[in-house]
Amino acid sequence: MAIGAMVKVAPGHVSSALPQICACLRSALEIEELCNNAFTVWGVLVSSLHEEEVEPLLDQTLSIVIKHWDTFTQETRKLAHELVEHILGSHNELLRDIFGTMPSLASIPVLAKFEDKINEMKETMDVRSHFLAFSRRCLSENTTVVEQALTELVSYLSRHEEFVHRSVLSEQPDPAVAHLVRSLLDCTVKFNTTSESITLLTARCLGHVGCLDPNRVDSVKEKKEILVLSNFEKMEETFEFVLFFLQNVLVDAFLSASNTRAQGFLAYAMQNLLRFCSLNSAVTQRSRGVQSDEKYQRWLELPEAVRNTLTPFLTSKYTVTVGAVSSRFATEWKRRQRKVRIQRLQSHHQGAGYFDSFVSSSIRCLEPRGRGHSG
Repeated sequence: MAIGAMVKVAPGHVSSALPQICACLRSALEIEELCNNAFTVWGVLVSSLHEEEVEPLLDQTLSIVIKHWDTFTQETRKLAHELVEHILGSHNELLRDIFGTMPSLASIPVLAKFEDKINEMKETMDVRSHFLAFSRRCLSENTTVVEQALTELVSYLSRHEEFVHRSVLSEQPDPAVAHLVRSLLDCTVKFNTTSESITLLTARCLGHVGCLDPNRVDSVKEKKEILVLSNFEKMEETFEFVLFFLQNVLVDAFLSASNTRAQGFLAYAMQNLLRFCSLNSAVTQRSRGVQSDEKYQRWLELPEAVRNTLTPFLTSKYTVTVGAVSSRFATEWKRRQRKVRIQRLQSHHQGAGYFDSFVSSSIRCLEPRGRGHSG
């Protein structure tokens, strides 16, 4: 409830900490004793945000309502009803852009009038458009959103198996089917170790699709790659690698983290990568140096959503401290430090393998400190 009070006191100043606040509330929602209070605060948060800030939370909000409706008390259900009414009534322009990916509220009879409004907008969509919308929903980093999307997709596929089979057997298979299959396969990999329900739902969806001929239906995964030729010896290549790593790995991991401890480690990593590349000074101080201007231009080339997530870490002060370390670990730590200084690693592959082994054995003793941001 303290978070809710903070949002009420400073409703226009929570944007920079929005990912952390949402992660904290998502964790609390999974605890039955805290679920109702957490959703109350979630409602306060969503109601206080501007339209551009609400957009990434809209699908999450509806999915949370659907998932936890049976756990909600009567008072919380009333708040949920009011929140859904607020969203659908106050963001008409936003809804016209994203209605295709909005979750169905059909499982909650009390929200039938809102479901009718969503269905009215979706009437303009054909089966192919629905498949593409499901593909986008399945690519979400949020477990609740993906689980709800797959739950709906199971029944939708059972009603439209004929379309799938007809498309696959035609001379020109519909690429929407390939996109859907690719999204389902990605879901299986992404949530394999974290959500058994998603794994089972994905299997059911793939069962409805059936066995596809890979020679006719292309569902090859798009690869995002970066080539580092100098083995990180040139700062220009290192800078490009850091931006790539932030955009395609760390930001997504940070936004999808289910607890604040994981976010703390990721926040520390992003903060120090930005500092290592001097992006913190290039963006916040805007010095007139040519190199600084080039870095600032590369910063502006990042997607806006990525920049919004990274901006607080340009001035944050997260630290990592070594906790209670056993003497055995301390000895190993010193030995490996000496090894790094003495032994020149002969290849990038060898170096990467050594680094991975070292971090894996060391990370258990690290704890993130400094949850907040400061300028």
